[in-house]
Amino acid sequence: MFNAVEQAAMADPEVNATFTAAMADVSDQAAWDTFYATLRARIARSVEEAWEMLSRAGMHGVFGELGNLVGADLRADAIGRQ
Repeated sequence: MFNAVEQAAMADPEVNATFTAAMADVSDQAAWDTFYATLRARIARSVEEAWEMLSRAGMHGVFGELGNLVGADLRADAIGRQ
């Protein structure tokens, strides 16, 4: 499953550009570090956005009465940084 997540992140132009730069010189560790940092940041941003989307949907009653009640508690800023 995580392979699918990485492949989806590779569609991001910024991630793809850093991958292309790393592949241009496979021995350039700095380029690979930049690629992996960019890839991980894109994945993390996607997870945070999905989390926020589910929270907002819950607050607006998409998941029924219980979802409406706990939607605000699911906000990423309500839980704190991990």
